Amino acid sequence: MKQFLIYIGSLLLSVVFFLGVGEYLARQAPNPYKYKEEWMQNHHSEVNTLVFGGSQCFYGIKPELLSGVSFNLANVSQGLEYDLYLLKRYESPNLKTVIIPISYPTLFAGKLEDGSEWYRAIFYKIYMDYPDHSVLSKYNYEFSNYRTFIGKIQKYLLGSTDTGNDEWGWGNTYLLRNKNIKNWDSGEEARIAIQRHTYHDLSRAEVNNLILIQLIKECKRRNINIVLITTPCWHTYNELRNKQQYYKMVEIINEVVKEYGITYIDYSSDNRFEENDFYDSNHLSDIGADKFSRILNEDLKYYYNE
Repeated sequence: MKQFLIYIGSLLLSVVFFLGVGEYLARQAPNPYKYKEEWMQNHHSEVNTLVFGGSQCFYGIKPELLSGVSFNLANVSQGLEYDLYLLKRYESPNLKTVIIPISYPTLFAGKLEDGSEWYRAIFYKIYMDYPDHSVLSKYNYEFSNYRTFIGKIQKYLLGSTDTGNDEWGWGNTYLLRNKNIKNWDSGEEARIAIQRHTYHDLSRAEVNNLILIQLIKECKRRNINIVLITTPCWHTYNELRNKQQYYKMVEIINEVVKEYGITYIDYSSDNRFEENDFYDSNHLSDIGADKFSRILNEDLKYYYNE
């Protein structure tokens, strides 16, 4: 019995040691969340424009092409709840404009923690000090999600310095040269994306709308221009959108724009964007991001004389 307990104890110590060392190594690996937190801590007093939202803005807006000092705080699957948190987190006295995307699923998505990409909440807790999870929760440990945990350890051990974004926070991995040319316009990719973005229960819209209103009020309190946008999508994606969900989105945005007097620009069906501007049916390529950022910058100048 004693030998057995010694064996179990040794095994447990080995597991704890492995997880502890692995956790340390994983946290040393470069990633966009760590990069963006460090950038904002160092430059929050200088920044004039911040881009929020999920992957459409992460890959679609290049801050270097916007006027003034601009930075992209978007991340994959980042919803309004995290946008609000990050806006409040950084005191930015020179912040003039905030860009918030309203894509087809934005107003109907549930909490990040409740979906298949729950593990992304880990990154906000560890690297951006998100307060809604305790230090003892699974969200405070990289090893809670084995796949990303091992991937980060490998990345660190290989000496990679790639954060997945450029110096201004733009996601620089959706390059046209890496695009799946053969299948992207078949309709199947768009169908899979729409299936993932469509919600048959639209009740979450009430909660997300309240968060959006909080974002608007926070910007108004700080005399910041808030601009709502819908990024460009390829026609196959737009044609497959669930009409009930889409019309509900339009209804909510129209009400918010009218009540709070803010700007909304819908680029979703903008015919200035061509095949090479897209990486897939609802994300821009690096070429498209360049074009879109320049167009957006001109529109911001028009609306705000910047």
